[in-house]
Amino acid sequence: MKNFIKKFFRNDIVQKIIAYIFHFYIYFVYKTSKIIIKGSLNEVRDYIKLNKGIVLFTWHGRMLIAGIGLNSVFRKEIDNGIKIAVLSSFHRDGKIASHIMKTFNIGVIEGSSINPKKGSTKNKKSLTAIRQILKTLHDGSMVILAADGPRGPAHKMNTKITDLVQKADTSIVSVSISAKYKKELKTWDKFQIFFPFNKIIVEFGSIMAP
Repeated sequence: MKNFIKKFFRNDIVQKIIAYIFHFYIYFVYKTSKIIIKGSLNEVRDYIKLNKGIVLFTWHGRMLIAGIGLNSVFRKEIDNGIKIAVLSSFHRDGKIASHIMKTFNIGVIEGSSINPKKGSTKNKKSLTAIRQILKTLHDGSMVILAADGPRGPAHKMNTKITDLVQKADTSIVSVSISAKYKKELKTWDKFQIFFPFNKIIVEFGSIMAP
């Protein structure tokens, strides 16, 4: 029975159905909530106008809600051709998150931590993801990365992520997103579900040059 459930949720059609359910829920949350922007948003916008790529750091447990929020915040820039993409894992939960992002027209780069076993399929896909990230940044677009991903520990900088950013030789800015009414799940990344009719705060840190 357990294997059947795992197989069921790995089905692409099932994942897409789940994604659309989450899409409408998250859309409803944002439409019924007050969004408060704090920090260096104007500086980030000015930086993007220079056609320079930038990494937006957030925590793994906020990736989904932050990605959709940032897609809304940078709507004008996106309409002008600036892309925004998010790195997502190969795991089942990552696949569902990828489908949700796509329903909001957010670019998805599929990848995960590098497998030390040379020649492994996972390693090749991860290297491909790194090349896609570097190309996206080189093209002057934005990439959202989980600072503590893909496996934690939660809310602590992951060295593989910092190594990737150094290789990209690009500026970074941290993005904090929180809500007054939320439910924190007992997952490793302390994933949060925001409720409708809320107060959502999106705060940008200072831009850090390479």
